[in-house]
Amino acid sequence: MVVLKQFGADLLLCLNESFIVYNTITCEEKIIRIPDPDIETVQQSSSKHQLQENENRTISSASYSKTGEYFAVTAGKQVIVYKKDLSVLKVFTLQRSASKIRFTQEDNILVADKTGDAYICKTYDNSKDNVCLLLGHLSMLLDILLTDDNKFIITCDRDEKIRVSCYPNCYNIMSYCLGHSEFVTNIEVVDGYLISASGDGTIRFWNILSGEQSNIINTNNFMENKYLIDSFCKEMDEEKCEVTSLPIVDMQVLKSNINYIGVTLHNDKNIQIYTFEYNDKQSY
Repeated sequence: MVVLKQFGADLLLCLNESFIVYNTITCEEKIIRIPDPDIETVQQSSSKHQLQENENRTISSASYSKTGEYFAVTAGKQVIVYKKDLSVLKVFTLQRSASKIRFTQEDNILVADKTGDAYICKTYDNSKDNVCLLLGHLSMLLDILLTDDNKFIITCDRDEKIRVSCYPNCYNIMSYCLGHSEFVTNIEVVDGYLISASGDGTIRFWNILSGEQSNIINTNNFMENKYLIDSFCKEMDEEKCEVTSLPIVDMQVLKSNINYIGVTLHNDKNIQIYTFEYNDKQSY
């Protein structure tokens, strides 16, 4: 699995147990291998959870802090936080393998794990309770984020559900955004509205407070090679999985004067790019 992130002039390319930091201005690159579980930084970790022998060490997610001071990667049950100089700041050991991580405004790290639980790792807390459970779903979490005003935490899972919970009192649920017919792969918030991408091939726009859907884009309608859809559906039909569209693998949103959405679809070599704006509470 390859994870690619950009922050300023740096590109972060993660592959297996290593990552490359490439500066697009100086063309300099550094190759870093994530620390082994038995090095000093891991031994001094305050987590009560222990790694097992032959633990999966493949990097599955990466995130830059909003302040630009840190970035973090998750490999199996570990979240490793780096400084700008690529030295290790902190290592968190989780109870279960993580599927997605994101930094908060305060440089803490939100973690979505593969069993459906969401945690917050407190970067500046050196106590034994620096990893706290926030909430849980009944299926694997695929993405997680905290709104810019720190009022809501939004999570999505493999069972088509998007949940908007209050923060930090996550037991209070504000809304559910229901409408996708397959797993929800990505979520982003722009101008107070939620954007989601799914295995059903659609991008949907939601009102965060009410959970009401305001618009939808079916990416399969804009594919040049319709054969890919037919062959994938036939392949899934042989496995007794009824699908009608090519799933979205990844979605990236660029927030600027003109807002952009870029998506990639399963087995499709093309990247679809959309622009959108909000007008009278409707997205286009």
